Parts: sequence; C-alpha cells; structure tokens
Amino acid sequence: MRRSNYFALWIISLTIILHSCYDDLGNYDYMELNDISLSGIDSLYVVKQFDTLSITPFISQKIEADESKLEYFWHMYPENRINYSDTLSFDRDMEKIIGSPPGLYMAAFEVTDSETGVFYKHEFFIKVISNYSDGLMILSNIDELANVTFINTAGDLFHDLYFKVNGSYAGRNPTALGHGHFHDRSDNGVIMILCNDEVGGVVTEPIGFMHIGEYSDLFWIPPSESKPMAYYSFGSFYDDAVIDNGQLYFRTWFSMPPVRYQAPQTQETKLYPAIFKGGWSGLVVYDNANERFMAKGMNYANVVPEKTGAFNPADVGMQMIYGGKGYKGLGYGVFYDDNLSEYYILSYTLSTSSVTPGQKTLLSKGSGIDQATAFAVYTQSPLLYFAVDNILYYWDQSKREIIAGYTFDESLSIDYLEFDVYNSNLLYVGTSDSNSVSKKQGNLHYLSVSFDGATILTKTYPNVGGKIVDVMDKRPL
Repeated sequence: MRRSNYFALWIISLTIILHSCYDDLGNYDYMELNDISLSGIDSLYVVKQFDTLSITPFISQKIEADESKLEYFWHMYPENRINYSDTLSFDRDMEKIIGSPPGLYMAAFEVTDSETGVFYKHEFFIKVISNYSDGLMILSNIDELANVTFINTAGDLFHDLYFKVNGSYAGRNPTALGHGHFHDRSDNGVIMILCNDEVGGVVTEPIGFMHIGEYSDLFWIPPSESKPMAYYSFGSFYDDAVIDNGQLYFRTWFSMPPVRYQAPQTQETKLYPAIFKGGWSGLVVYDNANERFMAKGMNYANVVPEKTGAFNPADVGMQMIYGGKGYKGLGYGVFYDDNLSEYYILSYTLSTSSVTPGQKTLLSKGSGIDQATAFAVYTQSPLLYFAVDNILYYWDQSKREIIAGYTFDESLSIDYLEFDVYNSNLLYVGTSDSNSVSKKQGNLHYLSVSFDGATILTKTYPNVGGKIVDVMDKRPL
C-alpha cells in the first residue's frame, strides 16, 4: 500500500514538470546592456568651506560612444545620513562651491542610461574643512541688517558669512556677539548673533555657522519683546547671562540639561548693557533706572551694600555712560549727573556681591567726553580710551588728564573700540568712511597700545562691513 502511494506521487510530480515546460513560451532573445564604467574620481577630496570643488570623471561605455543618452547626478550627504543628501550638480563635470558645514561626507556620482533606465554609481568621500575655526568675528550694521565678517588667523577675510551659509540675514539692528553653549555644556559650543528685533537673533554652529536655532530657544519663557543688549560668559564650564531690554537673565551649567535662561532676575530695571565679573564667580550690573549697582544673588540680583567713600555704590545717583574692567581688576566707568550736567569718571573694586568705591573725578566741560562715540578701558595701566569723531583720546588716571592718542583721516569717524581678550595690548578700532561709495563703509584697524598710552597703527582691513557694533576673538571653548 505504501509503495503504490509513492508511485502515485511520482506520477503527479512528473505531470506538473512536463506541463510547466510546455507552457513556457517566453522570448529568450537577450539585449546586450551598454555597461558603463566610471573612473578618474579620487577616493577622498579635501576642500575648504566655500571653495570650489571641480571633478572631471572618465566615462567608458561598452557599446555607445555618444554620451547624449546619459544623465548625470552628483550629490553628497553626512556619513550614514543619506536622507540629508545635498545635490551638487546634474552636469557631467562637477564644479560646485561647497557651502556645507565642516565634516566628512559621503558623495556619489551617478550615471543613468536614459534608454534602459540602468544607472551606475561611483562613491567617494568629501572632507570639508573650515577657514573659521579661530579668528575674529565682526558684527556690523548694513541698512539695519546684521552682517557678519570673519578674519581667520591666516589673515584671510570672508564677507557676508552668515548670509552665504544660510541664504538669509541673522536679523535686524544687530547688537552683540556671544560664544557659549546651547542647552548642554558638553556640546561643541554655539555662536549667538544678537539683534534688537522681534526675534532677538539666531544661534549657529561654532565653525560652519549653520543656523540651528533662534535666540528665544535659549529661554524657558522668552521675553515678551526681545531686545538683547549684552552677553557674558564665565567660560565653558561656568555660567552665562544676557541683558535683554534692561533686565538680567541668568543660567547655571551645573543644572541638568537642557539648560535655559530662567525668568528675569531683575525687576523694573534699565541695566547698562554690560555685565562685570566680580571676584571668583560674582556678577555685577548697573541699573540706570535706579542709578545703583546690583549683584546677582541666588535667585535674583540684589542692590549692593551701601558703602562710604567717594560715592555710594547702592545709590550712585548718576547714569552710567560706559563701564568696563581695567587696570588691576578695577572697574572704571563714565557717569553723567543730569542734575548738575556734569561728567565723572569713577573707579571701583568689584567683588562677588559688593562694590567698593575708589576715586571720583570731575571732567572739565571741554573734555569732549559728552561727544564720545565709543569707549574702552586698558588693563595694563590706568587708562580709559574714548573716541570723538576721528580722534582717539585717553584718560590717564594717574595724571588726571585727557590726552589725544591717535588721529585717523578726516573722512573716518570712530564707531567702536574694544581691547582683545587674549592680547591686552591690541585695540580694535571700528571706523566708518564718509567718502566710501560702498555699503560696506566700515573699516577695522589694529592699534598696538603701550603702557604709557602711545598707540601705533599696525593693520587696517578696509570695507569689512557696515557700521561695526561688535568684535569677538573666536577660539574653541
């Protein structure tokens, strides 16, 4: 019985096989494919961001010699992130300005035979390196738009940097630059371009300057009307703060990420747009609404304790026109007494939670300080610089007199002064040229300053942007 079952199964299988052979009436005339081989492409190309990458491949066809039926496609994408592919070209020979942020990218050249639809692909790598790791960022105002220029350590100048990377401006009415962290101190850092508009500015990558967020993203509850005025960081490991619309916002990096700015730590204040470090970790500001110094406490900024001396820091009774930290860590400020219509220079010691008064010096009516357009304080000797029109002056605290330090061409007006953070003898001077026919009327000058106040012009970068509002020496955090 079992043998007959096996025999029946064999008969059924044979029938199925023969039937299948009988029904197979397919066409077995094959068309030879026009195989294409791609060569002449290196395995790795290293290109600076915003430089042009040119590749001319060698294409070999098995049948056709004419390339008119071929279609081309070049693209690149971050490693293992093909969904973020960036089209480079549809031409046979690729020539493209590479604007992608620095990093290693996969790239491919694809050739498709339009008659058969078969495509051939050659993969390779593109490494984008940056001209912008270290150098000087210059924020300027051109027709109320924020313009960013960068000068790298090799002295190469790059105009319209943010616009070239992102295709738009960072905002309107630029006010300041910042270099800190976004929401976690373990990140690679971010650049903040602050603007006095409804958005408040933008946050970018630190090297590629690609837009990654808005100013409002730095807050738990953003200001109802963003008007950022100043940024201050204690360093990569410590806290930072901003002054927005006269109020102080603070955050500490010892909190669990994401770290954002808390509610304002000052109420009904009109803070001067500068933040001063007092002692090891103190933070001191000046309130022009109530004409007094304040120091950050645990939850908000407190009025500093009253002290006797040349003035009472808890009740100065004057408007701060300029404030900075200078010689021997002393604070220096230019103040205006609107009751007496008098200008004074005050010196003071900044500590963690208090201000100790130093000297109070009345400036003469003809000092020119009332016409000053920019200020900077020197850390190597007791000198305070200020600019009137095209002339740079300095106040010598030891001599109690104002001295003309450097005179620029009459067509130039001084808009900006700041000493370099890393080279205390280097003074950056921003000027506008009334004779320039370009919208980029702003120039950046390097002045070498000596202990006695003497200044030497060492370098000038003409037409770096519009009116310069901030300069920042950018280095890795």
